[in-house]
Amino acid sequence: MAFDREKIKQWYIEKAAGVISTVDEEQLATLLSTDEEAQQFWQKLEQESQQLGLTGFMNRIEPVADLAEVKQQLDLPRSKKRISFRSYAAIAALFITVFGVYFIWQQLNYTAEKETNTMTIAPLASTPTAIQLISDDGQSVNLNATSATVQLNGVQFQTAANEISTVASDSTIVMSTLSIPIKETYRIVLPDGSKVWLNAASKLRFPSRFNGENRKVYLEGEGYFEVRTDPKNPFIVETASNQVQVLGTRFNLKAYPEQATQTALVDGSVRVIAGNDQHIQLKPGYAANYHPSTGFKTVPFDVAETLAWMEGIYYFHDASLVDLAEVITHWYGYSVTFDRTLLARQRITGLMEKDNISNFLTDLSASTGIQYQFAGNVLYLK
Repeated sequence: MAFDREKIKQWYIEKAAGVISTVDEEQLATLLSTDEEAQQFWQKLEQESQQLGLTGFMNRIEPVADLAEVKQQLDLPRSKKRISFRSYAAIAALFITVFGVYFIWQQLNYTAEKETNTMTIAPLASTPTAIQLISDDGQSVNLNATSATVQLNGVQFQTAANEISTVASDSTIVMSTLSIPIKETYRIVLPDGSKVWLNAASKLRFPSRFNGENRKVYLEGEGYFEVRTDPKNPFIVETASNQVQVLGTRFNLKAYPEQATQTALVDGSVRVIAGNDQHIQLKPGYAANYHPSTGFKTVPFDVAETLAWMEGIYYFHDASLVDLAEVITHWYGYSVTFDRTLLARQRITGLMEKDNISNFLTDLSASTGIQYQFAGNVLYLK
């Protein structure tokens, strides 16, 4: 029976670090009990691990408890939340443990491979420099420096700290776009009372009022939706590749250009439709990942991890450095250049704070040996 050697390596690393998920551990147990070749490969990994002296080091770390401590902080009221990467010595141990083991495996797998091609991930050229409200006729308002009441193309909006809502409009339906720059997040209350939190480098196009059989908005980037229940008027979110249909629910939708689209359902029910007539019905706790070349893939997700961006934290689990580069461009505005594409494919697990990239880079360097330097607005990793 054919099996994925890289996947088994990943599971071995996560199991050794104590961060393997219940679902993955069950899949691993089934594979090892039914596939003799996979079992032999696992035993080989254990032998190499003993030779590297990893077991004793792993046994001194309790990453699950440490990560749970951070997640517990996320459940506190906003006024009481204060998470500092440096303040959690145990989390630093987790970070070093997982990074360190991955780094060892990178050395085992790639030492003989020589490669010098560079790769650069840059912020979107169209990203604005301020939070803007733009009408379809080209009028715009800078929301970073505006009064509490905003008038735009016949529509009156009310603004507060990091929030805007529609107050009144005339009989004509006017479309507007809320555009969020890099480094920023923002919330909007739609005409029906539904709420949307927008992540950095995101755009939401919406009407001045909902009229007709549905409530439709358009998203580019990432947003968390709390949709007001209205069975007679379904709520629809259009992205470049998917349409999400809901009645009343909470979900996170990520649809940045040139990336896979992810719909993660917190509660309620949604139907996700792709342009090629593919569709999928989601249950709470599951996410639909869609890419035009591969279609839909349904996976379970951790709510705290997926929504942590709203609190300025980004969890990454078995993510490649090129995936993290996309986050860095959105959150910090830096272009990221890898001195070789091989480095960009390395996979790591940990967390990143939005208000401090220095801690992340320092720990990354200390635990993996990856070097970094800034040159203007470019971050170089090598």
